[in-house]
Amino acid sequence: MVGGSGEGSSGRPKPRKLHILYRGTAAIVRTTDLQTLARALFGELSSASLSERDDAIYLSAGALVGRDSAAIVPGYFVARLARLRRRAEISGLLLPGTTSVALDLASGRLLPLPELEVPPDALSQLTNARASHQPDQRAFIDHPVELGAILSLGPSAAPGLQPMPRALALYRWSSKVINLAKLEGRAVEGLGRFIEDLPCLQVGWQDPASWLGALGDELTSGADRTASVDVDYAPRGSGNTPEGR
Repeated sequence: MVGGSGEGSSGRPKPRKLHILYRGTAAIVRTTDLQTLARALFGELSSASLSERDDAIYLSAGALVGRDSAAIVPGYFVARLARLRRRAEISGLLLPGTTSVALDLASGRLLPLPELEVPPDALSQLTNARASHQPDQRAFIDHPVELGAILSLGPSAAPGLQPMPRALALYRWSSKVINLAKLEGRAVEGLGRFIEDLPCLQVGWQDPASWLGALGDELTSGADRTASVDVDYAPRGSGNTPEGR
């Protein structure tokens, strides 16, 4: 849904309205920036073919990107976070821009999603006439990003960040592999290796604002858990995740 803009009857600029991207009935991105909306739309459209790919572990998940690394949350939780952009920014986090992520089989880093086959100027054509002067930052992964934590949904009213048994985390996240039929055991083995070395945390549904600050701290203090595998990646996506995040 694209919000309105322009001038009111008095000649004064109207307040900028929200542009909202829905997945089914869930609003996964709410933004005043049309470019952010278009990038999120491209990301969602590119996910249609992920089940047939074997070049990465593709998960139904969103990336919360902090200063030094990122955390993944289940894809259905992205809509729950969509209204908390300012709270996330205060916590040093970028909210997810997509509900799918790519996880490298060798290093465990988050990778760009495959590019959607559109004309090179498609984004500028869609947004040129109504572009925002203040881009609304979201976590669109456009270069390899370290994975610093794995979040799962715990008891509804659970406060803050709580530890989760790794075996339970592996069970839950294995069910979120989009291309499981293609990768089969490689996906589960890869997830198991990464989960063994990462904080596995659970959060409650009721108040995500209560743990965003703690997660921002976790993704900064956890910077020493960098992967030792160096891989030469070809660019595969387009986004606005700042370098160094």
